[in-house]
Amino acid sequence: MKNKRGLIKFVLILILLIIIVWLIYIAYQIFLTEQPGFVNSIEKGIEKISLPTLEPVSEQIQEPETLILPEEALPERTKYNLEKETFIEMNKVRQEHNLPLLVWDEKIANTAFKHSKDMAENNYVNHTNLQGLNPAERLEKDKILNFCSSENIFYIETENPEKDLPEEAVQGWLKSPRHRENLLDINITRAGVGIYCQTTKCYVTANHICSKQMIIEQLQKNYIYFFPLYPNSSFNIPVQINYKATATQKIDVYIIPNQTQYERYVRRKSFLFTKQYTSIREIQNTTTIQKDYGIMVRARHDAGMQIEIEYV
Repeated sequence: MKNKRGLIKFVLILILLIIIVWLIYIAYQIFLTEQPGFVNSIEKGIEKISLPTLEPVSEQIQEPETLILPEEALPERTKYNLEKETFIEMNKVRQEHNLPLLVWDEKIANTAFKHSKDMAENNYVNHTNLQGLNPAERLEKDKILNFCSSENIFYIETENPEKDLPEEAVQGWLKSPRHRENLLDINITRAGVGIYCQTTKCYVTANHICSKQMIIEQLQKNYIYFFPLYPNSSFNIPVQINYKATATQKIDVYIIPNQTQYERYVRRKSFLFTKQYTSIREIQNTTTIQKDYGIMVRARHDAGMQIEIEYV
């Protein structure tokens, strides 16, 4: 009986030893053998752990090598890539000076391109074209509404405009006091660049406009105010605007078609309006206005008021 028990004990111990050896072997295979994506190695007594190499992911948005000419752009604008690169250089400079970045406007770029092409074909460099139209008049002719406008032009002879032109143009403007003032104007909001090249001769035009208006007023209790919404110009086309009004006390706000409606309201007569907001401290909306439109405000209490208007 004792011999039988001893044999069983021996067999169990043997089985246990086999299991232990097997587990050690498995551990060796798992931890000391190369596995995809996780490699252990020993170098100078220090364990090194390396993970699989991944392709770097860039958080910066890269400009495409070739930009597609949008439908609203003039088909002759074969230097569209250069136009956008020049615009990017303009915004880099504005960013360096802590100024708001400009918004690209295709209609403005068309106007700029036509002037560059005209200068090239008629061999002149000037802000006023041969028909006597200045930059503001050319923008108005193309029905581009604005509160203010400016223009920078640049001429360069180069064998490789794709390499030299964008930075050369912007640096050239920075060296010219008037052009520098235009580029770094805090009031401009939208811009477009037009480039036309004949062999090695390239003409660059950048037009900028002010498309935003800010009205800041200290209102007096029970007073009624009228503020024109449409720029004082010969324009007479419908324009969409985004507007936001804030006040420290409750006010009444009306969008009205002309100043006559304001005068009727003051005389307590019936009047026309397209938008009405009563007893509010803040509004934000979009509407379409035409020439002579304005915003009328009635103050219920003394209040500070600010109205932001953006023309789109």
